[in-house]
Amino acid sequence: PMSRTTLAPAGLFESRPFGFAQVSVVATPSGRSVHVAGQVAWDADRNIVGAGDIGKQLVKALENVATALAS
Repeated sequence: PMSRTTLAPAGLFESRPFGFAQVSVVATPSGRSVHVAGQVAWDADRNIVGAGDIGKQLVKALENVATALAS
């Protein structure tokens, strides 16, 4: 069986109460597969960043993707 590790990166909201991990890493026969989920315009305290401004929300969501991948 393949092993899976879940991560809760610092700087991202705690997603486990919502039923998912921000990052899962799965060992496969050909290497590691990284799965990122739940990247929205929230800060670590679940406050929306850029309310009413889709551009600022996009920037925050992409920053969260970068944080997730860096973990």
